[in-house]
Amino acid sequence: MFIFKKESDLVRYIIKNRRKYFDFEIIQWEKHIKGGRIDLFGEDSTTEYLVEIKKDLITNDTLHQINRYLSLYSNTNKKKTVGIVAAPEIALNLDQPGPNVRVIKLDRVVYAPYINHPIEIMNTQPNDIIEYVDGKQKKPST
Repeated sequence: MFIFKKESDLVRYIIKNRRKYFDFEIIQWEKHIKGGRIDLFGEDSTTEYLVEIKKDLITNDTLHQINRYLSLYSNTNKKKTVGIVAAPEIALNLDQPGPNVRVIKLDRVVYAPYINHPIEIMNTQPNDIIEYVDGKQKKPST
């Protein structure tokens, strides 16, 4: 499980664990495009991906945002363009995304605005939990 406070911590976690969520290469973080800034830009041999990450919840506003980016994005190499929105939670009343939009719920990721540092908790064996805080491994006291 990954517990975080800032969206930038979540983006770093996703980049580090990109194979859990994406089957393409991440090329750039915070790419400026006409109409705004996308959190991640990626591509594979046939497709370019515009990725918008939300720290808490995907809403209809998020879908409108990614659709706006898709409509304004200038693809110069004739690849297909796909928008992706990702967050720990998805609004219950979310509209159907368009044909070029994917919605990803980030499992085992928790937004916690009250913590000071991101924490990654890994269950290696039953009752054996290791915490990773700011990249340093610490065993909890028992």
